[in-house]
Amino acid sequence: MMGSQHKKKKNPLLWFIASLIFLTSFSITTIFVFWEWQWQQNIAYQYIKRTTEKAINAVEAIKKPIERSLNIGRKWGIAGLYNLKAPASISAKFIPVMEELSLLAGMKLINNDNEEYFLMPSEGYWLVRNWKSGDPAEQVYWMRMDSSTHIIKTWMEKRKLLPSSYPWFTPTLQSIDSVAVHWFGPYPFLTKEKIGITGSIAWNEKQTEKKYILAFDVLLNKIIKKIADAKITPNTINFLFTKEGMVLSDADSDGKGRQPGQLVKSAKHYTKCADPAVRTTVKTWLLDSLKEMQPGKLVID
Repeated sequence: MMGSQHKKKKNPLLWFIASLIFLTSFSITTIFVFWEWQWQQNIAYQYIKRTTEKAINAVEAIKKPIERSLNIGRKWGIAGLYNLKAPASISAKFIPVMEELSLLAGMKLINNDNEEYFLMPSEGYWLVRNWKSGDPAEQVYWMRMDSSTHIIKTWMEKRKLLPSSYPWFTPTLQSIDSVAVHWFGPYPFLTKEKIGITGSIAWNEKQTEKKYILAFDVLLNKIIKKIADAKITPNTINFLFTKEGMVLSDADSDGKGRQPGQLVKSAKHYTKCADPAVRTTVKTWLLDSLKEMQPGKLVID
């Protein structure tokens, strides 16, 4: 007796249902993964946006009061309220300004005759450097005074630098009719022996027909610290860098090799930075986003 072999036929409906379940599950998984990726991207974008906004606000908090004071100082100058032959009267105006704007490392009042008044804080006192027409050409007067402008000590030194040698002197005079504050740097401050930036503004004095500049100096490390502190989590790294890839920082992000509060003396090329995130970030931005920046200029305008 020959046995018969029966083949089971595939049920089309069963296969359709199974396929539908598989495709639906795959679609749900794909959509879920897409949504999760999109969510992560959105979180990253919001995080970067908030951090950037906070850093920008930190810079604006530095700029605005300085620029406001420079504009007020310009109005005083146009009104003829400065007398370089009476440096104590200038100190009486600007010591309170500098006490209020603690980020300032110094202020300069100069003109196109290379006359100058320079004020800077020093160990609880104030140092003033003064030179006016008629003084010995190669010497400059120094004085130490307290906040009440009482002179404690005076001396003379060899004049090391003419005001017209400052990198911001000529560009500022070229915009003498503008009320806009111009920012220059970073560059080394000769007296402080530190790196900083300068905000300056100019005007014509009607009485003497001389061209004057008022300038405020800010140490770079003060700005870096303000920006570095403007973060929304402890793991955020904020820093400045130029088109050439120079990272402006008082130390690598790991903080090794320096004492707390040590001032910045130089910039460091991004390839020499200790933190790989900094190196990667700067390299990416150099390739994609900084093509329009002026070479070597710290853009804070």
